[in-house]
Amino acid sequence: MSGQPFPKSAQLEHGESEKLTERAMLALLRARHAGAAGNGPRWAFVTHVRDRAGFDATRTLDAVAMDTWPSSGCALHGFEVKVSRSDWLRELSQPGKAAAFVRFMDYFWIAAPSGVVRGGELPEGWGLLEARDGRGLRVSVKAARLLPEPVDRSFMACLMRAACRGR
Repeated sequence: MSGQPFPKSAQLEHGESEKLTERAMLALLRARHAGAAGNGPRWAFVTHVRDRAGFDATRTLDAVAMDTWPSSGCALHGFEVKVSRSDWLRELSQPGKAAAFVRFMDYFWIAAPSGVVRGGELPEGWGLLEARDGRGLRVSVKAARLLPEPVDRSFMACLMRAACRGR
């Protein structure tokens, strides 16, 4: 799970990374959560997960990964991608946006290019994955284990819809 190389969409001819887009960051997250073991994929990874199944949905989380190994507790990891400093500051000014998802997650992460998030800015317990030096995503701040609520049927439906879109 450590530093995967940038996907081709995030590389220039000479190996330097271009300005990373949300799409490129999601590709890095997907690559980080790829791979299989003896009994199948360790990670189930989906993107663009809504907060509720009905027309009253108001928020979208960039990605969710579930560690399918029972020894890990089948933990849910939520990811919010931030590609610019202004995008990150907007996130900090709207704490309710992430709260709609954090309540269901065992771990919550910000995934951003290096330098977007500054020291001391992360809400308590959140982790930081940074894209830097063409080596993929690195853990800059480890996410703390949270105490999630049980996933309700509406959010489960959102996860299943996101999984179906990925086929």
